[in-house]
Amino acid sequence: MFALLLFIVSNLQNSWALQLPKAEFDFFYTLENHNNIQGGLKQTNVIAGLAIGEAHLNDLKILPWIHPTDLEVSFMGYHGQSPQQFVGDSQYTSNMDVGPKETLKIYELYFRQKLFRHLNWRLGVIDLSRSYGFLPSVSVFSNTSVGTSAEWGSSGPNGAPLYPFPSFGSDIHWRLGNGLFLMVAITSEFGGNKNNLRQMQTEPTLSADSHFSMYEFGQRTRSGKWSLAFWEYQRSAPDLTKDSHSHQSGYFAQWEETLLSHWHPFFRYGSTTDEDSLAIHSNILIGTTWDQPFGLTNDEIGLMMSRVEFSKYHLEDLDYPSKYETAYEVYFKKQINENLQTSLHGLFVRNPFGDREIPDAQIINARITIAL
Repeated sequence: MFALLLFIVSNLQNSWALQLPKAEFDFFYTLENHNNIQGGLKQTNVIAGLAIGEAHLNDLKILPWIHPTDLEVSFMGYHGQSPQQFVGDSQYTSNMDVGPKETLKIYELYFRQKLFRHLNWRLGVIDLSRSYGFLPSVSVFSNTSVGTSAEWGSSGPNGAPLYPFPSFGSDIHWRLGNGLFLMVAITSEFGGNKNNLRQMQTEPTLSADSHFSMYEFGQRTRSGKWSLAFWEYQRSAPDLTKDSHSHQSGYFAQWEETLLSHWHPFFRYGSTTDEDSLAIHSNILIGTTWDQPFGLTNDEIGLMMSRVEFSKYHLEDLDYPSKYETAYEVYFKKQINENLQTSLHGLFVRNPFGDREIPDAQIINARITIAL
């Protein structure tokens, strides 16, 4: 009897034991010299740095009857001034611009769980711009066109599509077969967040409760990706006399493909349904990257044009408005080794902020990135 009891306890202990996860750690640091050589609000040189630390704890098995769980934690540190305050554009010419204040904080913290065979689920503080509406080729550019990943920068205006700051929420990723996928996300903020959106604010915003949802359907293939998405945002903030509620929504379509092995053209169009409270009504993005140009093994060249159309809500406050702001960018990137990368970006912004009184801006941005 004692031997049988010992056998049962031993087997239960083996089944419920917490297995040590596989741990991976990544560190990235990017230093940029952002030089507004002509136009904009002020000609100046800004040196800024962005540090990112990531910890991935994979295959954490807590319960014997479910798939292993992954834990993702990331930290962000930023030092230097905000280039946007000198350029004055709406799209942000530096996608690592996190605002005028230096910061050090936890950026994302979430659990990822595989459910069944083709379904993944996340819960925690999530930055949706790293998953939804994301095109790998676009993220290499310096310009933060509306709807692209801001590469750890919670910056840029409210546009098409629209992303909150990293917020508490949950999402699912369902692989449907033949590369087809469906992603659904819902995030919320409850008070205390004075500016939850990447939005140009014309007046202070009181703390608000907000709820954001995103639905994206598309297909991934060996050579590219296409997707269609719809987003919806609801917000309520206390007014002096009553609660102020707003409801906004929009959509976008995007495409990226690999042609002739080394060319990676991309396209995106997005629009909002609200011209009464959002600064930007629509955005069109087109461009391409070319890796190994002219036989240079570790190099890459990129060209991009991003144009935003401003809403009536924004234009009515300007004395000499322009309906569009257009940003052009060309870059050259060189991979020195697996840990060191350099890039040089040239940008031209026409009609910054949709204000004809602001001269067109010409910018040179040099970067160096260290990855460990």
